[in-house]
Amino acid sequence: MINDFLDELAQLYDDSDKETNFQREYANLSQEKSKFSDFYLMFQRLFFYLEYHENQLIVDLQDKIVYHLHAA
Repeated sequence: MINDFLDELAQLYDDSDKETNFQREYANLSQEKSKFSDFYLMFQRLFFYLEYHENQLIVDLQDKIVYHLHAA
């Protein structure tokens, strides 16, 4: 009974456009002023949720990190 209620609430309030929202969040992700560890955790979460090909990981990561890390 309680599980049915919780399932119904989840359906009502769950993100019905989760895939699109993850894609949007991933496209807008950049390190900017955040610590690299925080940025990278979010990058990995989004990248692997969206199931992009691993070859794309390096290309995307280079595009999203701050410039001074590119030269390192």
